[in-house]
Amino acid sequence: MNLLPESLAYMAAPMAVCVSITALLTYLGAHVLRREVIFVDLALAQIAALGATYAFYLGHDPMSNLAYLYSLGFTSIGAVLFSITRHQKQNVPQEAIIGISYAVAAGAAILLVDLARDPHGGEKIQYLLVGNLVWVSWREVLKITAVCAGVGLFHLLCRRQFNLVTFHPEDAEAEGVSIRLWDFLFYLSFGVAITSIVRVTGVLLIFSYLIIPATIGTLYAERIRGRILIGWCVGLGVSFLGLLFSYDRPSGPMIVAIFGLSLIVFGGVRFFTRSQDKKRAAAVLGGIAAGLMLLLIGLPAMTGRSEDNHGREAEHGNDSEDGNHGEDEATPESKVGQAAPSASIDKHGEPEEFRKLISPDAVIREAAVDALSNRTDVPALDALTAALRKEPDDGLKLKIALILHRHRSKDGLRALVSLLRDSEVPFVRMEAIHHLEEIAGESFGYGGLKSPTENAEALKRWQEWLEKLRTE
Repeated sequence: MNLLPESLAYMAAPMAVCVSITALLTYLGAHVLRREVIFVDLALAQIAALGATYAFYLGHDPMSNLAYLYSLGFTSIGAVLFSITRHQKQNVPQEAIIGISYAVAAGAAILLVDLARDPHGGEKIQYLLVGNLVWVSWREVLKITAVCAGVGLFHLLCRRQFNLVTFHPEDAEAEGVSIRLWDFLFYLSFGVAITSIVRVTGVLLIFSYLIIPATIGTLYAERIRGRILIGWCVGLGVSFLGLLFSYDRPSGPMIVAIFGLSLIVFGGVRFFTRSQDKKRAAAVLGGIAAGLMLLLIGLPAMTGRSEDNHGREAEHGNDSEDGNHGEDEATPESKVGQAAPSASIDKHGEPEEFRKLISPDAVIREAAVDALSNRTDVPALDALTAALRKEPDDGLKLKIALILHRHRSKDGLRALVSLLRDSEVPFVRMEAIHHLEEIAGESFGYGGLKSPTENAEALKRWQEWLEKLRTE
């Protein structure tokens, strides 16, 4: 029904981020592979996340500039640690120190979330792992692009020293180049980039972009330039496919999964083409493919899929839906995952979910919206309406607007129309116009890729449609 460019408009901002991080992290990944510090990005990303978590523990917004400074400070300490441990003559390899740093940072972050008495610690940890790429705004795109360009320019200007320290450390020592100093600058610049990127992409996506394209490039090219070019092609291709297939799926896990599949495919092709015995190589690859097919398709077909949990969830969901009319006040405890209002009211008489709607943490606000999404009582709808007016995140504003519309509140429709005009996130605009066109049963020529000026006539028609609904 929609034209292809319109249907792909939600990919514009996320793809712009992917281009920037692919360009930088593939280059850095070539150095990381050669240095044999494969998990350094995971460690630095987790240390950066620990800084943001510590800022949250102190009462600051984890997405604020102050939290960014905490993240950068923690990452700088990690850069110092990794730079002074590379050439120490000891029995403990540097990779072990990096792994320990990751584990300690992850454990400390979980502990800080618990000490902060965050009721949504699980959601926060998941957010740190998978990020929120599809909701990125153009303002964040510009910030990440500027940081990646700055770090890339620094490495370009100092490429001789970095290449010497990474690929020819003996020559660097002979020339009097300070390996420890350039190691520190490498990890520090690496950490600056990761601190900016991790808040959008999450830890797992950073690791995938850093290691997998560089690994595939190493399989097929000897020189670093060829490895980087191949890695760029792989990274950009996987990014496009991952975003394309994640329209209604989590983008981070989807991209990571496609990266893993691409590594299997490219690795299998290289194994076959470099093998002296083609028949034996084909047999090995065929056996691996058959084993995977058996585990993924054959075994489930033979054993059957367990319906116990899904059946119970569906049963509870149906019960909740069936009893949704006229039973909100009588049996509120019957709703799945929702305590009775009387049980959640504190000494100030304010339900806990309502207070969470104004939390500085977007993860907590979204969890509160989800908790209130099926309630039809007036206090819950009033709380969601108030939250809608103050919500700074366009993606969450879209979710609240759709919930209110589902409960027959015209505030939801007004918010959807306002998102067409005000949102900077293409995906949000496309989702809003998709739902509005379904509700109205007609299209007024709004284009998600057009500027507000170009959409002026369509926005006027949507506003007139909204005014007409108010008078009915």
